[in-house]
Amino acid sequence: MAVARLRSAAARLRPALAGAIGERRLLGTAAAAAEVTSDAAAAGVARWEPMGAREYYDYRRAIYGDITHKAILVDAAGTLLAPTEPMAQVYRTIGQKYGVEYSEDEILMRYRRAYAQPWGRSRLRYVNDGRPFWQHIVSSSTGCSDLQYFEEVYQYYTTEKAWHLCDPDAGRVFQALRRAGVKTAVVSNFDTRLRPLLQALKCDQWFDAVAVSAEVAAEKPNPTIFLKACDLLGVKPEETVHIGDDRRNDVWGARDAGCDAWLWGSDVYSFKEVAERIGVEVAASAGRHSAEQRRPRTVLSGELAHCLRQSKTGARSSAAGVRHRGHSGRDGREVRRRGGWRAEDKAVSQSRRLCAGRRAGRADGQRRHPCRGAEKLVCERAAAGTMADGS
Repeated sequence: MAVARLRSAAARLRPALAGAIGERRLLGTAAAAAEVTSDAAAAGVARWEPMGAREYYDYRRAIYGDITHKAILVDAAGTLLAPTEPMAQVYRTIGQKYGVEYSEDEILMRYRRAYAQPWGRSRLRYVNDGRPFWQHIVSSSTGCSDLQYFEEVYQYYTTEKAWHLCDPDAGRVFQALRRAGVKTAVVSNFDTRLRPLLQALKCDQWFDAVAVSAEVAAEKPNPTIFLKACDLLGVKPEETVHIGDDRRNDVWGARDAGCDAWLWGSDVYSFKEVAERIGVEVAASAGRHSAEQRRPRTVLSGELAHCLRQSKTGARSSAAGVRHRGHSGRDGREVRRRGGWRAEDKAVSQSRRLCAGRRAGRADGQRRHPCRGAEKLVCERAAAGTMADGS
């Protein structure tokens, strides 16, 4: 009897619910994603839109105008910058002449263990130049307490050869942001070497301010460092969005301070996307591939790099053999033009899953690196090749 009544009530409500659903924009569903991302689909980009995202952007535009945020805050290591070589490789290469005998895997394991331990000598890890903290990390990771060895490693990470930009188009985007009147700042858990490092990489002129934890005496996710950056820029937290690759330190910390926040590698994948999301158009550079085809560089472990090279070569050869058998000089270019990327991406994805599975027993698992989803070990990002941003 009760079941019959429930079925009858459901039958009466079904037409009304169907009408209501038909009138709404259902964001966050497959049907809505197809509707609201038609432009992206036409460009060959599949993008999922979070529930209520469009309504939120409309709301901000109604309050702040066409440009939804007056300022952008950017994390340093892992978002703006990435290490050129994996940390364990650098430690071992420099350390060989000082008697370091541990393998890269052993250095990586010991580094993780040391980095995860509470730093008892001060409230902050990075005080001034951070030497005491990093000396402890380097000696714990390699078993070598030679001060000359530490200084060589320490100085290496102050030079431009140790780093590269995560997004090759960053300079062009930040210049467009500044022309549009959007203020920019770096907010980073770093020691005092960050400023000279930005100068060495010739990107210090992109930013109106730099908030470094060693100078502010507060580390992310402490809201103090975000509030300090807003104060330096002369904006309110609610007028600001922070971009970073760590959910806890960057996203949650910025939101605790009252800022908007987007996760690099999940919410946004390039600085051009950040600019366009807040309402600033960035002109395409002449003679370059689209942003989706031009993926940011990243540092891969040796095993993963080998698998990626093998899978890419195999996918290109296979697709080229089907479409252009016998034209070896043009196969790669022709396959890309005629849709061969699909086969390549599938093979690369399979190799990534394989590599992740092989390393599943090592340490505490993997996370996705923000640079287009390439798998990287946590500590390689956490310290960004050591001597780096721990956020």
